Amino acid sequence: MKLDITDTVLSSFERIYSKATLGVIGAGLALLVFLAAGFMLGGALSTVSGVLGGLVMLLTFVAYIAGAGMLTVGALRAFDEETIRKEMFTENILWPFLRILGANITTQAFIIAILYVVLYPLLLVGMMGSVASMSTAMTGAAATSMMAGLAPLMGVGALIALLLSLYVFASLVLALPRIAVNDSRLFQGLDESVQFTSGNRLRVMVSFIPFVLLMAVAFGGMFQEGVIGMIIYLLGALIGAFYNLALMTELNERLE
Repeated sequence: MKLDITDTVLSSFERIYSKATLGVIGAGLALLVFLAAGFMLGGALSTVSGVLGGLVMLLTFVAYIAGAGMLTVGALRAFDEETIRKEMFTENILWPFLRILGANITTQAFIIAILYVVLYPLLLVGMMGSVASMSTAMTGAAATSMMAGLAPLMGVGALIALLLSLYVFASLVLALPRIAVNDSRLFQGLDESVQFTSGNRLRVMVSFIPFVLLMAVAFGGMFQEGVIGMIIYLLGALIGAFYNLALMTELNERLE
C-alpha cells in the first residue's frame, strides 16, 4: 500500500496535540531538574570532599542515562497510543532501550560506511592533485584549473552520498518504534523496517521534511538576540522533536 504523505504528516501533528506531549514534556523537565539538582549537590559536597562530590555527580549521571532510556522508550509508546501512562515509562524498559541504542548505532555505521566509500576516494584524488601541483612546475593557473575540474565531481559524490544516506535512514527508521512499541528484537526490528518501508522509502523521506524545516527554524533562532530568539529556538526544537517521535509511530502504524 502506498503511503499518503499529506495524511501521514497531518496525522503526525495530530498526535502532538494529545496527552502524550504533555506527559513527555513533564517527564523531560523532571529529568533535567534531577540532573541539575544532582550536579549542584555534587558541587556543594566537593567543597567538603572531592571524592564524595565526584561520586554524587557520577551516580547522578548514571541515573540520568537510565532516565533518558526510560524517556526514549516511554515517549515512543506514549505517542503511539496518544496518551500517557506510568507503565509506559517503567515496564520492560532496559532491553528495548539497549536495542534502540543498537539500532541507532547500526544505522549510523551504515551511513558512515557510505560516506567513507563514496567520499574518501574523491578526497584522496583531490589531495593527490594538490600535492602534485605543489611538487611539480605546474603553474598557478593550471593548478586552479585542475581543482576547478575536480569540484563538480566532488559535488556529485557528495550528492550521491547524501541520497544513499537518506535511503538507509528511510529503510531503517521503523526499527525504533518496532522495538519500543512492538517489543521486537534488534535485528528483527531492523529487518521488519526494511520490509515494511519497501516501496515507500521516497515517501518516508518526504514525510520528514517538516522535521527538517522545524530544525532549520530552531537553528535560525540561535542567531536571534534576546528572548525572541530563545523562544523561536525552543519552539522549533521541541515541536521538531515531538514531530519526529509522532511521525515514527505514525509510520509504524501505517506501514504494516
